[in-house]
Amino acid sequence: MTVLDARKLAAGGSASGARRLYISHDKAIMNTKTKTIMNISVLTFLLVAASSQCFAEMTVEQVSKERAKELGMEIRTKANGPNDIWVELEFKPEGKFKDFSHVSLEIREGRKLLVGYAALREKRSSPGSVVVNFIANRVFLDKITLTVVVADVPLGGSGYELRVKDFVELVQERSERPEDKAHREWLAKIIKETETIKVGMTRREVENVLVEDVAGFTNPKAMRYQHPACSYIKLDLEFELAASGDRKDDKIVKRSMPLLDLVPNKARW
Repeated sequence: MTVLDARKLAAGGSASGARRLYISHDKAIMNTKTKTIMNISVLTFLLVAASSQCFAEMTVEQVSKERAKELGMEIRTKANGPNDIWVELEFKPEGKFKDFSHVSLEIREGRKLLVGYAALREKRSSPGSVVVNFIANRVFLDKITLTVVVADVPLGGSGYELRVKDFVELVQERSERPEDKAHREWLAKIIKETETIKVGMTRREVENVLVEDVAGFTNPKAMRYQHPACSYIKLDLEFELAASGDRKDDKIVKRSMPLLDLVPNKARW
C-alpha cells in the first residue's frame, strides 16, 4: 500500500478509490512530460531548419575585369563564323578557388530566368588549370553569366559571378577603310551645309548654298532645292513673296528637314 492509499484509508475512503486517484495523478504527469517533449522537438526542428537555411545561402561576388586579373581568371574568345563565338574561362584551383566545385552557366532575359545552374563540363590543362568553354551567338552574350562555385563553407559556399558581356565584344566590329571614312565625312559636311538654311533667310541667301532642283516644279512660293555637290540631298522651302517683286528678296516661312532623294532627276521625266 502506498502512502496515498494510507492517507485515503485514514480519511475513511476505500483502497480502490485511492488506486484510481493514484493512476489519474500518474497519467497527468505523463501527459505533461509528453507535451514538454513535443514542444522541445518542434523547437529543435525549427532551429535546425533555420540554421540550415542560413548555411545553405551562397555568397556571390560580381567579378569585374580588374578583379578577374587579381583572382587569376582569364576569359578568351574566338570567332566561329560571322555570328557565333567561342568563350573559354580558365583559372587555377588554388587560393580562393582551392575548394572549387564547378562552373555554372545562367541565361536571363532581364529578370526572367531562361536557363539556370547548368554545370559546364570542365577539363584540366597541363599547368593544372581548370578550363570550361561554350559557344553562343553574339546577340545572346549580354544575357549569359558564368559562376565559379567554391564549396568553402558547409551546406553553402561562395560564387564568383562573371557577366560575359563585361569581357567580350557583343557586336562584331569591322575596321573602317580610309575611303569609307572620307566619304562619310564628305556626306556629313553636305548635310551640315544644307541644315544652315533657316526660316527668315532670303532666296538670295539660300542660293548661296543650294541650287534649284532642275526636276522640280517652278512655283516661286514653294520650291525644292538640292546641294550642288550631291543632288540626292534636297530641301523643300516655302516663301513669302517680297512686295518689291524681286524674287531674290522672298523670305523663307517654312522648311523641311534635309531629304534623301535617290531617284536621278533625269529618270523622272
